[in-house]
Amino acid sequence: MSQSLKNSGQDGGRNILLTILAALHIIKKAEPDPIRELVDFDRADGCDKALFANRDVLVGGLRNSHQLDVCLRRRFYHIPKKYVADSELPVRFIALYQSKRSFGARGAGVRYYGAVTEMAEVTRREITEIKRDSDEIYYRFSVEKWETLDTVIAARETGVQTHIMTTEYQLNNSRTVPELLIGSPDDLKLYRFMADTARKRIDGFTVRGLSVYREGKRIYCDLGEKTVFRCLVRDYDDMPYVMFLRLYNAIGTYGEKEGE
Repeated sequence: MSQSLKNSGQDGGRNILLTILAALHIIKKAEPDPIRELVDFDRADGCDKALFANRDVLVGGLRNSHQLDVCLRRRFYHIPKKYVADSELPVRFIALYQSKRSFGARGAGVRYYGAVTEMAEVTRREITEIKRDSDEIYYRFSVEKWETLDTVIAARETGVQTHIMTTEYQLNNSRTVPELLIGSPDDLKLYRFMADTARKRIDGFTVRGLSVYREGKRIYCDLGEKTVFRCLVRDYDDMPYVMFLRLYNAIGTYGEKEGE
């Protein structure tokens, strides 16, 4: 074979290869974005607003396992009066929060609750089950009996320093402690939709003209072609409530207002 023919054959093969690679590149570039079935947030079912009407469950912190043991055996809970606002009364249920610091990872969370039968203002020294010589005024709540939640509410991010107020519905339906703080059915639905998106239980959702979805290792919130919020899934896993608040603020800033 002549050198010119040999070179021609090599060039032809190289050209064919380049043509194939170019075609593959075009096909790859022409691939459409993945089709996502985004749930319409406003049309999706939520819970009844009436379930959020009464925030009459006091979730109280505990100093240590000794206090937990005494409270459970003697069926009561106490807290300084100065920490409980008048607007938070009356309290219908008490739930006990066990911190990771005092109870370890396995013991942390909310598992015990009970109906309040009586509330009394007393001095600290009158609480003889756990003695302290002080005239500070406390609320002492007597509990009918302590019940155990079907599922322990996991301790995540936001702890309970003194107490938080929540609803009976949230007490019985929350997965993590931050969910107890959420103040409306729509906010709770948004929190859960974000969790379902992060876990790939749904492709994502639309809310107030925005699209929220997961792509790769990130969660995005887009207004048309513009991304107005993004976070890493690993950051969401570490701080779901913080990431929820950031998404909530993005929706409040960039989303369509009600009635528009």
